[in-house]
Amino acid sequence: MAKLALTELVRQLRGHFLGRTEWGEIARAMHDDFWGDAIDVRWNTAVTGSGVAAALQSTSPSRLLLDTGTTISSTSEINEGGVTKWNITDKLTVRVRSRMSGLATLRHIPIALQDTATERILLEYDTASGDTGWVLRTVSGGGTTTSPAILAARTDWTTFWLAAESGSVRARIEGASAIVENTANIPAGDMEFRSLIGNNAAASRTSQLDYVTIWPGKTLF
Repeated sequence: MAKLALTELVRQLRGHFLGRTEWGEIARAMHDDFWGDAIDVRWNTAVTGSGVAAALQSTSPSRLLLDTGTTISSTSEINEGGVTKWNITDKLTVRVRSRMSGLATLRHIPIALQDTATERILLEYDTASGDTGWVLRTVSGGGTTTSPAILAARTDWTTFWLAAESGSVRARIEGASAIVENTANIPAGDMEFRSLIGNNAAASRTSQLDYVTIWPGKTLF
């Protein structure tokens, strides 16, 4: 996982309100465009069922492939190995460019921030939940808030943004005119980043990640 290049960092910070504490957190910003011979050691890969561990692909663009395999209810994901270093009290922005292999019988989560299974923020498309496009779900204290669909599901390369602070999580998706905001069921603990593909039928489903960028500070969009 490469450190965020200075030119990329400056570009990302445009439109931010950053206080003294947030400037002190800039060193925590990270960017990975999944280039090289092996996945950076700071990423952890995890699978269930017939899931295949995430792997770098050599063709352009450089990217990471996640594959469920063909057993129903299987998953493949990347995460930070339980290192919960992101807290929305400090303000946080995540940007991911991803695509999925199809529209039917799958769960695609390009961005997840998770403390436990019951404390999480999800930007996801899940056919088992009846989703017709990607939605923002905030889950905390036994409650769930789900936004309207932000963008109809598609298989194109798509950029996803999530900006979080205490009491508010906003999401934006490339190609959508709407920006959604959830203000209920917002987790308050330390969380780790995750990205996942799952299948809801006995067939392989894949997702690809072109890059992941995470930085302290709330982006205005």
